Amino acid sequence: MKHISTILIGSLLFPLILLSQNSTQDLNRSHYSKRDQKNRVHTSALSKRAYELNQKSMQFKTAKAQQEQYFNKMTAVFPGQEALNSSEQRVSVNKIMLDEEMLLIENIAQQWDGAGWVNLWKSSFTYNGNGNETEGLGQSWDGANWVNSWKALSAYNESGQQTEFLYQNWSGAEWINMSRDSMVYDGTMYPAEVTSQNWNGLEWVNLQKTFNTYDGSDNRTEALHQDWSFSNYVNAYKETFTYDGNNNQTGYLGQYWEEGSWINDWKDEFTFDGSNNMTNWLTQRWNGTTWGNLWNDILIYNGNNLISYTYQYWGGSSWLNDYKETYLYDGSNLTEYTGQYWGSSVWLNDEKESYTYDTSNQLTQWLYQLWNNSNWSDDSKGTYNIDENNSQVEFIVQYWDGANWINDFRSVNKFATTTDIKPEIQTISEYHLADNYPNPFNPSTTIEFTLPKSGNVELKVFNILGAEVATLVSQNFNAGNHKFLFDAGNLASGIYYYQLVAGNFMEVKKMVLVR
Repeated sequence: MKHISTILIGSLLFPLILLSQNSTQDLNRSHYSKRDQKNRVHTSALSKRAYELNQKSMQFKTAKAQQEQYFNKMTAVFPGQEALNSSEQRVSVNKIMLDEEMLLIENIAQQWDGAGWVNLWKSSFTYNGNGNETEGLGQSWDGANWVNSWKALSAYNESGQQTEFLYQNWSGAEWINMSRDSMVYDGTMYPAEVTSQNWNGLEWVNLQKTFNTYDGSDNRTEALHQDWSFSNYVNAYKETFTYDGNNNQTGYLGQYWEEGSWINDWKDEFTFDGSNNMTNWLTQRWNGTTWGNLWNDILIYNGNNLISYTYQYWGGSSWLNDYKETYLYDGSNLTEYTGQYWGSSVWLNDEKESYTYDTSNQLTQWLYQLWNNSNWSDDSKGTYNIDENNSQVEFIVQYWDGANWINDFRSVNKFATTTDIKPEIQTISEYHLADNYPNPFNPSTTIEFTLPKSGNVELKVFNILGAEVATLVSQNFNAGNHKFLFDAGNLASGIYYYQLVAGNFMEVKKMVLVR
């Protein structure tokens, strides 16, 4: 039976807690199966299946600034995917909002004991008037009561950027500091500096600092990681990112600091087609004199839908097949995933997942099956209950015992509308067009702007050639914060620009639609 943690994390259907790597991975290893490291952290269409499931099931909205606040020391973290594979992990609670302006305020996880559902843990979330999460509280069930376990506190500046993240554990009598991250910005929406500290019982002790550099398109071009050494920060690891003219990331270089110079360590090369779909991902490791091949991923599309993802590893003289994933669609919805491993001369069936949707294209059920040498046999399934607001209020996992579906795990969610949260009183002194979120997106994204005074406002969307493709706003607005949902369901994948014009103010920002 598929392990419950694999179901929850692998499919990104329960991303209440983001796991961020704080320790150095052991990268000095020989080949091991790509199938055993599917959560390897870089970005690519590798995460597309999970991303689409995420969009269909919960429609989570994550601000890019929060997505990128924790940087993996040894590998590149791209927008839309967080570090999940770490031996030492720091817990970070992320902002979760639905398209219908719903905020997740409580999640309860339960296990079936044969007669009824038994509580396991509960996560509760508090937000400020701008919809930013200020507190996450984790509790476990002791058989009679909810007992505190962990707490995550976040602070923000006037622009809504997260400036501090504090993680605490419950001692049984009081909250004990564990770790803290502080973010500094230099005029962009993304952190230019991230400082990580641990609590030693008396004071905060420096751990690591990361300096980030961005180009004019807000692409991160360099991440310099430094470790604290007694009295000062010393170089530890450096990541360099390169992009093409369409802002697709084409390269990644990882280097470590040794005896006063940067030493090559890890390199990735990404190839894209004319529709900005990634078609190849090559990973190499420095052997001291030259770059040695490790992995080669081949991606095939039908239009903008990923239909095949093949994993290969270097056999010493040629690329050898390892694992292949095949995807089927009913238009825009992913309906089936099949995983196969290479059996020396042919692809052999391994696993399959099938997906069912309601009339609103919300994911309502997945079925996981394993190949038993002659046919597909049921293993487990997940069922989603969706309310009138298209919010996922219940998620149930069952396993097949050979004759019946047996309850295993249940997740129950509670939501509140953004209007239920008391707005913060702020003095607005200038116009501001915020970065859309999520970005990249599929098929919808939220655009926010702030007005210091009432007046006529135009908010338009243009394609990469400068042609107008949508007018979202053209009317008078009062001073304050405003938010609009842009649905790009009828547009092709690619780069788009949204422009705000209000009085003498005009600003343009970029967004990326990924199918």
